[in-house]
Amino acid sequence: MTDDETTKKRKKSRDSKKGSSSAKKIKMPDVIDYSLGVILVDVVPTRDWKGSKNLQARYYFNMLYTKDGSLIEQMPIKSKYWSEDLQARFNEIKRSEKETKEPLRPYGSRRAGSGRQQIPGGGGRPGMGRPGMGRPGM
Repeated sequence: MTDDETTKKRKKSRDSKKGSSSAKKIKMPDVIDYSLGVILVDVVPTRDWKGSKNLQARYYFNMLYTKDGSLIEQMPIKSKYWSEDLQARFNEIKRSEKETKEPLRPYGSRRAGSGRQQIPGGGGRPGMGRPGMGRPGM
């Protein structure tokens, strides 16, 4: 075997080992929802500092996205790196999802007691109020 053949075999062996351990099967979505009006541009590694007295480096991924195509915004992918305000809003939405929902009434239906309110002694006729509270001059 020549040196060139040996090198090719080693490289082939290394590539097959890399592929088996580090390659992950990526599942592509069946449907992509474009109704949000936001487009994912890229995912980038990010490093910043956390803490006030003892600074610690944080490494995470940001997603870059755009709404109008001219301004690119960024946001951490994992919620543990979100701002406190964003985490609070997200938790509020999650809580509201768990609340029991009242079914919608059919169109045109009225709630019980939502019609005209009957005033005692008024007899339900328009222009008639409580006894002694008739129209002026009567």
